[in-house]
Amino acid sequence: MKIENQVCPFEHAKRLKKLGVMQESLHYYSEKFGIVTKTRSGFAIVESMQPGTPDLLKEDITLNEYYAAFTVAELGIALPYSINSAAMIIENGNDIKYVSYPRIKTTFGTTEAQARANMLIWLLDNKYITADEVNRRVGEQVK
Repeated sequence: MKIENQVCPFEHAKRLKKLGVMQESLHYYSEKFGIVTKTRSGFAIVESMQPGTPDLLKEDITLNEYYAAFTVAELGIALPYSINSAAMIIENGNDIKYVSYPRIKTTFGTTEAQARANMLIWLLDNKYITADEVNRRVGEQVK
């Protein structure tokens, strides 16, 4: 499976950073390098935006503009299990991907990561959750 099908889209990653979601992830979008992954010795290029980019960067990507490219699992940690007693429902079928809190909101995406990111953005925009709550949940898993 291609990496772009496993992480939230670039525009969603930018929006989540702007909304204050902590930038801790396995993968990152770098405007200069594309999708990169943290390794012990640097950052491995997963999907390059520029031809001729080396496979492994010793350069710290934080010197450039970067955004956490949250995976499906990371977005699952960020989303609450329920809101106002409505438990989260996830559908990841061949034809449809959605996340729903019944009677509150359903979001769709071409990938499960996109559907989850759409929901997280909507919940933050509409004040159902705060970035601090998301960061607490994510931070507990990072430790």
